[in-house]
Amino acid sequence: MRNLSTRVIIGLLTFLVGVAAAAACYLGLPGANQEVRLIIPEASWEPSLFRHINPVVSRSGQVELRKANLPKGDVELRVWWGFGLSPLQGITLRRVSGHWSAIHVRADEEHESGRVERKELSPPESGWEACWQRLLGAGVLTLPDASEADCGEGGLDGVSFVVETNADRTYRTFKYSNPTIAECDEAKQMVKITGIIGEEFRW
Repeated sequence: MRNLSTRVIIGLLTFLVGVAAAAACYLGLPGANQEVRLIIPEASWEPSLFRHINPVVSRSGQVELRKANLPKGDVELRVWWGFGLSPLQGITLRRVSGHWSAIHVRADEEHESGRVERKELSPPESGWEACWQRLLGAGVLTLPDASEADCGEGGLDGVSFVVETNADRTYRTFKYSNPTIAECDEAKQMVKITGIIGEEFRW
């Protein structure tokens, strides 16, 4: 009888450990080895512009966002602009374990090998959570790429904006060229996103 009870207890513990492991994977708890889902438009700008972005990312002490497997609850947003005659610049908003931070990076004209300035930014005017909610309302996690929104992919001249987000195990990126003169609603949302960042961080 005692041997039978021992086997029952061992079997029950094995079952509970299996259930706990399955729950960890399902819920995305730390330690669950879940891959990041990539939503990347099949557009000509994507490989071209990221050849400029990635060296700046590296020299500013960051990692490529599409390769970052963030823990559940962490969020990162990057907005890049320039790509034409203007130096490439970007703002990164990051939430790690509930704590927010923001940086601004600026490259010189030589994207591939030049110097990159990095500056820590003060908290946003309306506070972190209010700022994030404003950005969510403007569609920062849902806005499609211009090429997918009948908004025209545009050229590489002028000012283009590239957005990267990594949240809930999903990486997304999209781009709008000269959105202030585009007529589609999605471009107006892009202008709204950049306006919010400008207002909040006094940029």
